[in-house]
Amino acid sequence: MQILKSLQCSLISRTIRYRNKNIFVPSLNWAFKLDNNKALMETEMWPVIAGHNASLKIWDEGYIKDRAEFLVVGDAINRTETAVTQMAVEARLGELSKKLLLSGDRQWHVGGVKSGPKPFDSMTLDYAHAFGGSSFLVNPIGKGADLVPINDDEPEGSKIRPLPNIEYPDQMMAFDNEQPIPGSFYPKDISWQERQ
Repeated sequence: MQILKSLQCSLISRTIRYRNKNIFVPSLNWAFKLDNNKALMETEMWPVIAGHNASLKIWDEGYIKDRAEFLVVGDAINRTETAVTQMAVEARLGELSKKLLLSGDRQWHVGGVKSGPKPFDSMTLDYAHAFGGSSFLVNPIGKGADLVPINDDEPEGSKIRPLPNIEYPDQMMAFDNEQPIPGSFYPKDISWQERQ
């Protein structure tokens, strides 16, 4: 077999057995610089991915997907001189569009009242900032599903319920008992419930 590809495209392949048939599954990965919309060379892409590997864990294993996906790995950065409390971000690829609303750290107060968001300069667009928690199998690394200690040095002390920093604009939490779909542009960890 001969494979021809551009220098910007990375090919990951896997052969799997599915319904008594051997299936060749190719996955094509492209990386783009967002400031100039130019594709990175494959040799430039892998160091960038490696730099985010702690939050990605596994990039892509070449499994069958029912449709193509586009993912954004990185941080939203405030380009103004003053910190912001909220920021809208959008990623577009052709006709496809993904939108997120970012908020600084917040928490629920007694009576289901939200605190105001704290200012921030940048935020990683990962699932650790989205809705979730150890009791929420859809995103066990997120925030908002569980009470957490106010002080990490005193795990049995006073606790708060934080709100997620990243939400889909049409699914923002209005009540503290809601469980919205976690918002992120990152890939989902292979060990999570949805990927099983």
